[in-house]
Amino acid sequence: MKTIKRAIHSVLNQTYSNFEVIVIDDASQDETGNLVASFDDDKIKYIRHETNKGGAAARNTGIRESQGQYIAFLDSDDEWLPNKLKLQVELFKRSSADVGAIYTGLTVISQDNNEIINHRIPSVSGDLEPALYAENLIGPLSSLMVRRSCLGNSGFFDERLPSCQDWDLCIRLASVTHFLFIEDPLVNYYLNKDSITANPRAKAIGHEFILNKYIGQIKSDRFVYAKQTLTIGHYFNLSGDRKTAVFYFLKALFSYPLYLRIYPYLLGALLTGPFYSRLTAFIRALRF
Repeated sequence: MKTIKRAIHSVLNQTYSNFEVIVIDDASQDETGNLVASFDDDKIKYIRHETNKGGAAARNTGIRESQGQYIAFLDSDDEWLPNKLKLQVELFKRSSADVGAIYTGLTVISQDNNEIINHRIPSVSGDLEPALYAENLIGPLSSLMVRRSCLGNSGFFDERLPSCQDWDLCIRLASVTHFLFIEDPLVNYYLNKDSITANPRAKAIGHEFILNKYIGQIKSDRFVYAKQTLTIGHYFNLSGDRKTAVFYFLKALFSYPLYLRIYPYLLGALLTGPFYSRLTAFIRALRF
């Protein structure tokens, strides 16, 4: 509840004033409705799902209920800095019509002790479709603002996905429009210590869905295919499904044998769980 209050405050405190706030309650069992009502602000529209439909469905409800030319997303754990909307709208107005999405830098903060972990500064813009098949370069949705018309062309969030809905949307957006970025960290993105490893199977299935959905584009680049299958294997191994993990690690190996990261991941999957965790942490530290 505290994070929802923080998130709503961060929207109402924007220096840009021409906006509406749509809060989607996905059948929560807490007092979200009463909390939203306590703000007593005409800008806020509260909508409650009678049954839990998931994050993608909640965002789609918000899009359908919105009226504005631009749509920005904010997860309940995160918060915007006061100039976030103003700077994005101003950049849209200065940009050509082929720019339909703008994302910003963000500050990653520990939810547990409020310490800054790092700053993520964006560096890629323009036609991002090819690059997005390899990885999610945009990051958390809380930094993104999109032209409403572009969502009409790309389609909304895919409600079949258990994870990676944001990545999938950005791939489809990139197929119909160009991206720009603002370097400034205009979002505080709060990271729970459990969120890195929480539900690795859902992450594996989400990445697997992305792979299968865009298999033609991804498989056309052997290195991109290797990266994707390595990531899927990693999440399956974290979930305890070593057999499926090895299957995907071998796919990565056969696709791009020169990708050196594959070998220790494959070796680790053939060994015990604790050894795998230590080995993969060491690999990430090396960054090769």
